[in-house]
Amino acid sequence: MDTINQVNIIEKTEELTKKQKKQAKMSLPVTLSSFELVNVIGQGRYGTVLLVKKKDSGNFFAMKVIKKSLIKKRNLQHRIMTERNILTLCKSSKLITKLQYSFQNRSNYFYLLEYCPGGDLAYYMQRKGKLTEKDAKFYAAQLILTLEFLHSQNIIYRDLKPENILIDKNGYFKLGDFGSAVQNITLEESQVLCGTPQYFAPEMITREGHGKGVDLWALGCIIFELVFGVTPFEETTQAQLYERIQNGKVFFDVNDDVKVTNYFKDLINKLLAKDPKERIGTKSFDDIKNHPWFNKFDWEGVINQTLPAPINTGVKKVSDVSNFNCTYTYQDTNNLNYDSTDCSSSSDEEDKKEITQDFYFDASKKL
Repeated sequence: MDTINQVNIIEKTEELTKKQKKQAKMSLPVTLSSFELVNVIGQGRYGTVLLVKKKDSGNFFAMKVIKKSLIKKRNLQHRIMTERNILTLCKSSKLITKLQYSFQNRSNYFYLLEYCPGGDLAYYMQRKGKLTEKDAKFYAAQLILTLEFLHSQNIIYRDLKPENILIDKNGYFKLGDFGSAVQNITLEESQVLCGTPQYFAPEMITREGHGKGVDLWALGCIIFELVFGVTPFEETTQAQLYERIQNGKVFFDVNDDVKVTNYFKDLINKLLAKDPKERIGTKSFDDIKNHPWFNKFDWEGVINQTLPAPINTGVKKVSDVSNFNCTYTYQDTNNLNYDSTDCSSSSDEEDKKEITQDFYFDASKKL
């Protein structure tokens, strides 16, 4: 065999070996050790959210870490699976944060989600304040399209609030945190109190059974808040808050320096109708889209994301965390320990039989 042929064989063998190694690497399950912890970017009741980097690709994700001990204590394992299943179902929508991976170990559940470097709407409003009616209309349209998509899949979000509305690098909204969401709601689930009190619909408070109307009510609260800087039923105690919500009277003079159009008032009153059957959007989201407040509005521009967003995030790189509260971002990730033991290799029968045994997900693999 001549030298040239030997060289060709060696090169082909090396190329094949590289390809085999790459395929073997791709077939390995994703675990906590697949990621580098970069920054803490949020904290919730059940865990923490971090910016992480995947070691092999260098891609950045938001990693939501939920403590198993807290979930098991409240018997909420079904919520963990519901959130995972809803996120996989919504993967085609660019209005919702995409789930890339989900896995678990002995101590925690992990969701690896699309990273939105613009932060969340609550922190934006805390720093920048309220929006003009025109800019609020742009963002209201996105929330309407998001709820329209979810309701078409029989999904009720149930916790629409600024903290759960994320902002991408271009200033567009994406909905995150589906921990309270439910698909094909049962009678028992419809009588559970869930969400955030300032955005509760009257039927949520009475626990007489709620449906998709709770999302329309919360939508009305948020559109109002975008313009006025406060929710429509602000009170000092929870009892007073619930009383005002059930009374249902909306006042548009809460902020002297804000003047709104009559069309704005009309839409808010129709979204905040006490009877959920009377709320605009209950029969069809077209009723909201065709409301005079949206006259001549460029819906296609929002759908295709060709309209420039009012919010300038100032994001300069993919790993930018400047739009997140420094109370979180200044935390040292070296002090975090999420126990990297892989649950899939556990001999613990209780772990293997639990409701979340099928929690693992990898968007790059075919389901």
